Amino acid sequence: MRKLEIYYYGKIKNLAIKELVEYYTLLCNKTLKVELVCLKDPGERKITIHDLPKKAKLILLSEKGKEYSTLKFKEQLTKWIEQFSEVYFVIGNAYGFSEELLEQYQLLSLSQLTTAHELALVILLEQLFRVLDLARGGKYHK
Repeated sequence: MRKLEIYYYGKIKNLAIKELVEYYTLLCNKTLKVELVCLKDPGERKITIHDLPKKAKLILLSEKGKEYSTLKFKEQLTKWIEQFSEVYFVIGNAYGFSEELLEQYQLLSLSQLTTAHELALVILLEQLFRVLDLARGGKYHK
């Protein structure tokens, strides 16, 4: 089964953000199985290899990553899904990822701006819905 999993650290505390996360997850799931996994935040340090799930295709969200236009992101996501069938995105904690991880894994940037991790989750989900809808010929992306 083709699916996406999104890992993030620490619970979502803001009710408005939680509702947006649920909304976009529901929309994404109409096209492709999307699961959210909340991981235990390791605290006041960067994420290391020991904090990551052992999965085939991990994509770390980092301002140091590659930025895509929506159309290019659709192309890239399609390639990842075809190649790996299961794709895993990871949103780090407030301290980010260790240099070792930044060198080892593929990086995706939603923006070079720094944003709250909860908002990064909403933005990622909205973009995933946008490109999934676009890929099936939907009208969300105008």
